[in-house]
Amino acid sequence: MTLFEEVQALLLHEWDPIGIVAFEGPDDEYDYYVQEILDSSMTRPGEIAQYLAESRSIRIGLGNLLIQQKEWEVAEKLAAVLEDVRSRNRKT
Repeated sequence: MTLFEEVQALLLHEWDPIGIVAFEGPDDEYDYYVQEILDSSMTRPGEIAQYLAESRSIRIGLGNLLIQQKEWEVAEKLAAVLEDVRSRNRKT
């Protein structure tokens, strides 16, 4: 699985603020956010959680800017995945 696919799976199956999975929607629904996360310098869970909350609230138009528990959990997993890849890249 590529890094893009790992991040895509986390957003689709664990964040999924609009319920794409429940309606068997397209797997690429959150690809814009995947690419933004990969292109950014975000590494800490707090930064990623804030980005997810802002994306959900401002871009998608759901809820307020407060970070939800689910966003913290996904952000921690994303930060771990990103750190693992960056660590492996430093070794090569």
